[in-house]
Amino acid sequence: MCFFAPIFALFAALLAATAPAHAAGVVDVPLEWAEGRTAVRVTVDSTNPPLLATFDTGAQGITIRRSVAERLGLPEVGEILMGSPLGGQPVPAKLVRLPSLRVDGVAANEAPRALDAVMVDEARMLAGTELVIGPNQFPQALIELDLAQQRFRLKQAPDAAEAAWHPTNSRGLLETELVLGERKVPAYLDTGKAGFVDLPKGLADGLNLQSPLKPVGKARVVGREIQVEGAEFKGPLTLAGVRFTYAGELRFADIPVAVVGTAALRQSVIRIDTAHRRWQLQPPASQTMGSH
Repeated sequence: MCFFAPIFALFAALLAATAPAHAAGVVDVPLEWAEGRTAVRVTVDSTNPPLLATFDTGAQGITIRRSVAERLGLPEVGEILMGSPLGGQPVPAKLVRLPSLRVDGVAANEAPRALDAVMVDEARMLAGTELVIGPNQFPQALIELDLAQQRFRLKQAPDAAEAAWHPTNSRGLLETELVLGERKVPAYLDTGKAGFVDLPKGLADGLNLQSPLKPVGKARVVGREIQVEGAEFKGPLTLAGVRFTYAGELRFADIPVAVVGTAALRQSVIRIDTAHRRWQLQPPASQTMGSH
């Protein structure tokens, strides 16, 4: 099984494309689920029906399923090396160019190279989706992923002086710290991951686990496969400065950071202010987290 969504390292020109999104007013559309991951309907041209796109906070660019790119007749425009911050050997991948990308009629970033998409074979593509997009597609907006109400919103970016924000890292990822018991570890919020909380294996030592570690499956990242183990845990967990009570399974693997997925965030709101490179997590009122 695949518990970790690939995060694709695109070339510098693509990441540096920061022309304003052509947003006017507010977009407020259904936030759907694709195999447990957040998704939204997008259009890429006027002649084909909308595509289901996973909105992945861990994605730095666009990826598209090979069969979809071929069906749409998208032109190849180059090749890159595709890798993951979770390790593994980078692999070459073709780039295709989308004619446009719109959510409810609002255009995403159309700067040079911003509509280039990595064409991904079936085995490497996230299940249940045709396209993967992320925050970089709307670089001058406030993006709201309201997992509690199942809504996707684009708004005008708020005043930069507004408080209670966390900076995104140099690649635009939602990086923070996770505190579990007395242990601390760097973490990413990753809506391209369908599960709960995956942790570096070494973090299991010293935690008050409620059951022994046992194999629960394998995770595939770019260039390698990882064995995953699970154990039950009950206790306090702090994420992005918000304290939760966690009760359920934790998963451990040979990864350098913690990855927090959509199942752990189902009753929360994630706000991403791409204009000011910051984000915030609005937790549920109960402030509970876990798999049961």
